Amino acid sequence: MMSRQKIIGRQLTLLTSEELVVRLNQEVRNAGWTSTRAIYLQELRNALINAGLDITEVVNESGGLILSREVELRHKKIHRR
Repeated sequence: MMSRQKIIGRQLTLLTSEELVVRLNQEVRNAGWTSTRAIYLQELRNALINAGLDITEVVNESGGLILSREVELRHKKIHRR
């Protein structure tokens, strides 16, 4: 049986860069927290990196995603709005 993390990771690899940004924006200001969400956000971050996007503006010092503001994609770089 495939792990939840691998399933989520594989699903995210099928998305375009624009679709990944939409998924990231869906997580903005979401206060809920579960272990599944932690896995999802980790795999979303990995998918953004694997898509060749510059995510430096939306990653904190420990490597987690900053989810306080929506983002947009410009020239393969994710910018906070």
